[in-house]
Amino acid sequence: MSRKSKTKPRVKKIVEISLNSSPFDAGDIVLKSVGPMDAIAHKKLCQSSANYLGNFLGWAVDAHNWSLKQHIGWLTRHMKIAQPYESYGTFYNDNLVGFFSYFVGTSFLTTQICYYVDKRMAGKGIASEVLETLVQKAFYMKGFEAVELHIDVDNIASQKVTKRVGFEPVQDYRCARSGKKGSGKMQLWVKISPTATSGISLDQYRSESFDYLAPAYLNYAVAIHAINSIKVLAEELKAYLSGTGFSPKI
Repeated sequence: MSRKSKTKPRVKKIVEISLNSSPFDAGDIVLKSVGPMDAIAHKKLCQSSANYLGNFLGWAVDAHNWSLKQHIGWLTRHMKIAQPYESYGTFYNDNLVGFFSYFVGTSFLTTQICYYVDKRMAGKGIASEVLETLVQKAFYMKGFEAVELHIDVDNIASQKVTKRVGFEPVQDYRCARSGKKGSGKMQLWVKISPTATSGISLDQYRSESFDYLAPAYLNYAVAIHAINSIKVLAEELKAYLSGTGFSPKI
């Protein structure tokens, strides 16, 4: 009986394509926008990573049990977020194996990158390769002066990826626990752009207090939820009043 090969996928090239691009040979890994049509692939990713993604991602604890409609909703919400905070699916041999997103940083000069990778592809270098690509895009195409990663202190695997890409830990802060293994203690990792002109530095990060981060991100989530709720109520009000002869200007 032959032994299973442990060879890591050889990443030839990473290419970003849009939903409207025609398929083409892009090497081993392709980054592209994802949407509702990728819901089945996303469901397979979450199912193959049951009891893995939810270790440090609170939303993913039960993602392997989500209905297809829930996966469609998840992808649609991310698809609607405009640049510079867009998301990308990571495809390897035409299979969705990861999901990467830009997110708000601690200031307008910075951005945060959030991601998760299929358990079956963990340790194969994909996260490091894609993260490095998105960091370079953040610096040279989006104009951000620093990229941040917020990692649970117990998430050793993500810390290893972060170190390989050249990030450095600058400070710890506490927040609500996220995931089944979340400690509630986060570590802020930062990489500064080599072309930064604002004077931003790792020492500046280390000297600043980030106690506001947990409530700030919570308030951001609440605000987004409130906006979506208002939109739904506005549509329902329009539908209700449409039969009364009164046309509200909402």
